[in-house]
Amino acid sequence: MPCPPEHALDALSDPIVRDLAARGRIRNFAASAILHREGDPAESLFLILNGEVQGYVSDSQGREMVLHRYRPTEVVGEMALGAALGMAGCDRHRYSACARTSAVCAVIDRNPLDAALRAHPGILRRMIGILTLRHGDIVDSVRRLALVDVYGRVRQLLVNLEAASGAVQTPRERLTHQDIANQVGASRDMVGRVLRDLLAGGYIAVQDRQFRILRPLPTRW
Repeated sequence: MPCPPEHALDALSDPIVRDLAARGRIRNFAASAILHREGDPAESLFLILNGEVQGYVSDSQGREMVLHRYRPTEVVGEMALGAALGMAGCDRHRYSACARTSAVCAVIDRNPLDAALRAHPGILRRMIGILTLRHGDIVDSVRRLALVDVYGRVRQLLVNLEAASGAVQTPRERLTHQDIANQVGASRDMVGRVLRDLLAGGYIAVQDRQFRILRPLPTRW
C-alpha cells in the first residue's frame, strides 16, 4: 500500500534527498498508473519514495520493451534534469514510465529542481553517477538483444532473479510470461516455449508466478 503523503518523507535518511523530495508534490500512484509518456514535455522529475516504477518503450501495436526498473530513492524522468540545466534536446521524455506496484513519488517541477541544484551542487554529481550506471545497464541490455538468443536472455533473467531473491529481506519477484517477454525483448509465445522446456526438464519450478531454479541451467538450449 502507498504511504500516506504526510509520512512519505519519513524513511529518507539522506538530508539532501529529503530536501529534494520536500521541494516536490507528494503523489500516490496506483499499480499500472502512468507517470509520464514518451514524448510528453519533460517538466517534472519523479523521485521514488515507495514502491517500484518501470520505464519502457512501446510501438503502435502495443508491444513493449522494459528499459529499467526503478526503486526507492531512484529518479525517473531524468530529461527534466537536463531541461533544468538548459541542455538542448531535453525538452521531452524519451520513454514512458508507469508504476509497476503502487508507488509514492515526489514530483519536482523544473523551477524547484533548478533551485535544488543551486542549493545542493552535490545532487548533480550524484545523479550523474546514477545515470552513468543506468547507461551501462542499457548498453548491457542492447548487447543481449543483439548478440544473445532468446533462451540466453531468459536464462540470464532467471539467474538474476534467483540471485536477487537471496538478498536479505528481498521478496521473490512475481512475473507473468508477458512480464518476462517485455524484459527480454521476445514474444510471449517464444518465452512460454523456453519456460515449458525448462519446467519439463526439471530445471525450474514456478508457483504463484514466482520462478525458482532447481539445478544449474544449461548454457545453451
